Amino acid sequence: YILKSSQRQISQTSDSWKEKFAATDIPIFRVRNLAFTKPEGLEFPLFLWRDDAITSYQRLNSEKSDIADIEIQESSLTDILELFSTGGFETRSLEFYPSIDSIEKIREILSSK
Repeated sequence: YILKSSQRQISQTSDSWKEKFAATDIPIFRVRNLAFTKPEGLEFPLFLWRDDAITSYQRLNSEKSDIADIEIQESSLTDILELFSTGGFETRSLEFYPSIDSIEKIREILSSK
């Protein structure tokens, strides 16, 4: 398999991300103060799109909906996979979340059956 980021994904990254990572890498976004409580502990969502990270945060924090107040952390799929290979508590807390577009397409497919 060859995994490639889209131009839209790359356009949502900061200049520092573009300097640090290869153009062929896939950006991963995480909202610093966004976590969900699960029976096994906290879960930190990872997003492929900056827009989805922001939208998720805004849905949960309607009183703090100013985008300027949202601290987005940027990483790459390569870095996350390297982190997974080392194991440890932090890796068990990370969870990839589907894009809003993917969720809407699945809803469409399921409702047409």
